[in-house]
Amino acid sequence: MLKNDTVVIFGCDNNYAAYLGGGGISSLIQNSTPNNNYLIYIIEDGISENNKHKIKLMEKENIKINFVQINQILKTVDKKLFHLSGHLTLASYYRFFIPKLFLNFKRVIYADSDIVFLDDVSKLFNCDLRGNYIGAVYDFEVLRQIYLKKREALYYKQTLKLINPKNYFNAGLLVMDLDCLRDFNFTDKCIQKLNEIKNPKFHDQCIINSVLENKVEYINPTWNVQNYMLRHYDILETIPDFVFEECKNMVLNADYKAIHYTGGLKPWDNPFIQNSKFFFEYLKYSPFYDEIINKECIKNPKKTKDRFYKNFLELVFSVKKLKTPLKTYKIITLFGIKIKTTTERRKYPCLKTTNSFISDKMFTM
Repeated sequence: MLKNDTVVIFGCDNNYAAYLGGGGISSLIQNSTPNNNYLIYIIEDGISENNKHKIKLMEKENIKINFVQINQILKTVDKKLFHLSGHLTLASYYRFFIPKLFLNFKRVIYADSDIVFLDDVSKLFNCDLRGNYIGAVYDFEVLRQIYLKKREALYYKQTLKLINPKNYFNAGLLVMDLDCLRDFNFTDKCIQKLNEIKNPKFHDQCIINSVLENKVEYINPTWNVQNYMLRHYDILETIPDFVFEECKNMVLNADYKAIHYTGGLKPWDNPFIQNSKFFFEYLKYSPFYDEIINKECIKNPKKTKDRFYKNFLELVFSVKKLKTPLKTYKIITLFGIKIKTTTERRKYPCLKTTNSFISDKMFTM
């Protein structure tokens, strides 16, 4: 590994291969710089040769893509341990095995298949972890739920045994110090914890949080912008104090370095969800463009037609409200011209005091 090498690892199965190629890998390549080398590894078990070929077509002189089979290492573990539900697949657990699979590397970035990069990932690769084992971003939706519902906090304290539930992070994007993780026996500890917690609420993410509490450097949240935050602006009203300013500035200034399509809503399933434009912007640079576009039109012809008419009517005349903790923004569109008005909010005259009160209640048990 050379000094200017940036190593990025994805975990993926054949169901997500086209979306990873069209979104995560394509966006990484489009935001790369010629003076850096990018080593992309895809941990997989069963990606078709056709999808592998298309992904390999995206290589450049300074961008190399390799596939790493995980089937042998999975044979050493009882697959019944891996709790799955919703849209999650076994590939989500592949990150457990990264320290053992990549013995030649000291540091890597792990990214979920539903992340789209909007900036050069080499900037993140070189961030200072200050002696911690991983770098990660707070999971703002989990923190919000903890602040609002006391029962949520009980799960994180009693089941995950977190000393402080406010430390919970999103594991969809991680900067990993592999030397530290190997010395810590990270993989074995994750499997052991999975034996203890049979049905973790957020699957592998809960396990990693439980295992690595107090070994995390919390990095700039712009590198893992969880998409629901941009769909629901009023979510800021209930985000905890200690991350409020970072989130407010990020959302209001549209300062995003990576968009993470968390949850079940994905742009390839519904291209009209908020911020799907980022995925489709990079999809067009990939060999998967025609495949995904045609699939969507065939799968949802009525939805596609209805949305076209709705978009057209919204250009003629529409009124939208975007709520933030301190202001309400009203955007009026008339024949394609947008006019923005702003009004102060009265609901939270002192948001900081309100949130401090909530946090004291929720974390005093």
